[in-house]
Amino acid sequence: MSDSKVVLLVDWVVGDNAFWLSELLAERGSQVVTLGIPDYSMRNREVKWRKVLLWWQYLVLGYRGVQLARRSSAIVVSWNFIPGIFAVLVSRILPSPRVRVVSLNAIAYRKGTIYDFVRGLMYRTAFASGRLWLTVNSEEVRRLYEEQFGFLPERVEVLHDCWTRDYELGDPGRRDEGHIFVGGEAARDWPLVLEVAARRPKVRFELVARRKDWPPAATCPPNVHLQFDTVHKEFYRLVEGSRLVLIPLRDTMTAGLIVLMRAALLGRLVLATRTPATLACYPPELEHLLVRTGDAIGFCTLIDALWHDDDVRIEAAQSLQDHVYASRTPDGFADCVADLVHRARGASTAQ
Repeated sequence: MSDSKVVLLVDWVVGDNAFWLSELLAERGSQVVTLGIPDYSMRNREVKWRKVLLWWQYLVLGYRGVQLARRSSAIVVSWNFIPGIFAVLVSRILPSPRVRVVSLNAIAYRKGTIYDFVRGLMYRTAFASGRLWLTVNSEEVRRLYEEQFGFLPERVEVLHDCWTRDYELGDPGRRDEGHIFVGGEAARDWPLVLEVAARRPKVRFELVARRKDWPPAATCPPNVHLQFDTVHKEFYRLVEGSRLVLIPLRDTMTAGLIVLMRAALLGRLVLATRTPATLACYPPELEHLLVRTGDAIGFCTLIDALWHDDDVRIEAAQSLQDHVYASRTPDGFADCVADLVHRARGASTAQ
């Protein structure tokens, strides 16, 4: 694989520090060029009407990646699934040579009939090209996308999210600030959070949400402190100070894993909705910390059992931290991506 060339697409501004996946792919024999979005703004994700701008940026990023890959006979690897889809579609309308794409972290939430139809058409068209390889976060999602979009299992790899060198390790036994933290954006069940908080009025809850995702009619109980769109440092300061972290999800799609892993590595015990992806983050002895979708009583029961029992909570937090650290390594993630690049290159040579 020493002659393997990769154009790695990332959906942020490329800075002076190399992206960890670029470095690990280079260690595995690839020559890597990283392309990002020069004028990327988080507001394009936070403000609903600006999503059009974000998708335009994804399209342009995919186009740039294809043009560079065509000149250097490279494989495109897209960190965000959507620019990878655009790269395949762009490549289909350009003359030969056509580009092979490995698109990571595939996820598709249902958002409405028209949106889902257009998206499904794009995904099916891209996959039907025979030049797209994907990763998803669970076997269940792989089967679901085979049904929804025609993604054949032999070109879809189950690849779990991993921690990186930016994730800090904390001491599960250190003193907390006496609150429950709930935060994030994708698929969070905020009405459920408020119900849990109302049922446990003596427990303080610190919430961080995207303003665009917050239910407009929702009213916070007195024991809830809510912030919108905080900076990264403040978000994880609240995680570090928490006694428990809750990740209540609306459905069984992949969501919440980055917060789950970072909180676990910081030494915080995480209670989450049971999904195929969250279940894979827990050792068997801690699977009881996962509750059914929409189960407010289940969360309350776990809070009651753990809130005042420091020994049990700390032991569980240590076990969760050890499991995430050992099972979600960046080297394992990079090995899988490098293998997909190798398979894509072999298919490119053969066809």
